[in-house]
Amino acid sequence: MTYAYDAEITPWLEMLPNGPFADVRERRAIGEAAVRNGLPSYEPDVAISTRDVTVPGPEGAPDVMVRVYAPAGHGRGLRRVPPRPGEPLPRRAGGLLRGPDVGPRSRRANWASTPTDSASPGRARGGGLAAAVTLLARDRGGPALCFQYLGVAELDDRLQTPSMRDYDDVPLWNSRATEVSWDCYLGEGRRGTTDVSPYAAPSRVQDLSGLPPAFVIACQYDAFRDEDIDYAQRLAHADVPTELALYPGVLHGGIEK
Repeated sequence: MTYAYDAEITPWLEMLPNGPFADVRERRAIGEAAVRNGLPSYEPDVAISTRDVTVPGPEGAPDVMVRVYAPAGHGRGLRRVPPRPGEPLPRRAGGLLRGPDVGPRSRRANWASTPTDSASPGRARGGGLAAAVTLLARDRGGPALCFQYLGVAELDDRLQTPSMRDYDDVPLWNSRATEVSWDCYLGEGRRGTTDVSPYAAPSRVQDLSGLPPAFVIACQYDAFRDEDIDYAQRLAHADVPTELALYPGVLHGGIEK
């Protein structure tokens, strides 16, 4: 199909990954090559320092290495970001929130929780994990979270929205890549079945009341667009203070590059 992409991103389209990419290393290599060739990336407007620390893993599992991103000289309580390859979101969140962020190198994120002044930010698969952590915090009585940032979040394993059905050919990320993502996350043959926890796929949660304020980002030519819009609408209907930003003409996460 032909899409009315924003003129600012059209010079970069041929550099972006386009495919299901079952081989994660291949997708990373293409993305890294695009950055080397000049693809714009976000840099915070404050100096960001990093440090690597080790935190306890689940019982019977090894410890987990995490990288902490914070404005230089900052000493406030930690905030967490779900895992993802590369550094743009932790660096962005550390700059925008003016507080430390943690980039876990596995699914272990709860160590970074603090009783107050904690946010749950995430992008794409990380956005789905951020939504899930927020739901778990509500249902298990803490930790208290003050905010959830859901950037182009992957929320629904059923893959039945119009944007998910239609956007199978857009670059960077599309419905074919989403199928692979859910199969890697849940195990093959489970997506779309009744054997999926709402904490794994937050769109399945019936009750969204009692959650912290949310900022939800959706992009016009993103397969996740409709599930993100729907989730924001449901949050608002559940009396959760919610802001939804729908960016025209851009791909999955295009406004965050």
